[in-house]
Amino acid sequence: MILHGDFPDELIVHNINKIVDRIQQQSPTTELVLQSLLPVNPTMGKLSSHTQHAGRIPGLNCMLKGIAKTKGAHYLDLYSQFVDSDGYLRKNLTWDGVHLTEEGYKIWVKMLKYTYFF
Repeated sequence: MILHGDFPDELIVHNINKIVDRIQQQSPTTELVLQSLLPVNPTMGKLSSHTQHAGRIPGLNCMLKGIAKTKGAHYLDLYSQFVDSDGYLRKNLTWDGVHLTEEGYKIWVKMLKYTYFF
């Protein structure tokens, strides 16, 4: 839902920074993981209000990675595991261009498990 609407990237990043700051202030021992935004797939012809901003996602992910580095948080790059050669969410991982299929969620869980937690 981060890109649903016409909020500028700078406002999105500012708000994420505020959230991270608040968590770190109120729970300083919490290990934070910022994860990349997933790609979307506008070619599937559904949910255009969500998929119309597909081109902004790589830039926002770069900014999220920068926030993680600056704030001492982990960054989980999901984007690279879900994107196809055209820069869109792989069709076999979505049924509408936005929401993941069971296979997509399995990849997400696997990345969380083996990257940070288990």
